[in-house]
Amino acid sequence: MRLSQIYLVPCVLGFLLPYAEFVTWIAGNGLDIPALFDAMLVNGIARFFVWDVALSAIVAIVATIAWRERLPAEWPPIVVTLLVGVSPGLPLLLYLAERGRRPA
Repeated sequence: MRLSQIYLVPCVLGFLLPYAEFVTWIAGNGLDIPALFDAMLVNGIARFFVWDVALSAIVAIVATIAWRERLPAEWPPIVVTLLVGVSPGLPLLLYLAERGRRPA
């Protein structure tokens, strides 16, 4: 199995696992944005994870822009990171960078 293909595993898991939690929360609470932010920022450890993920997403987006010459397309990792999160966005970036580095 190629390294590029290995990156697809955390990309898929990075989509499925967070969205399973998000869909469960939405099913129980509806699309209550203030309640969502209250739940995300409920205490210091929750804020730790919010900051960690937010800063990691910014770094992934900046890396995507910086590596655009290596990538077959630069928009997919940015869109995935903004719509889903860094957990699928970063592996997608690495997958595309690896694919752009050598022949498919």
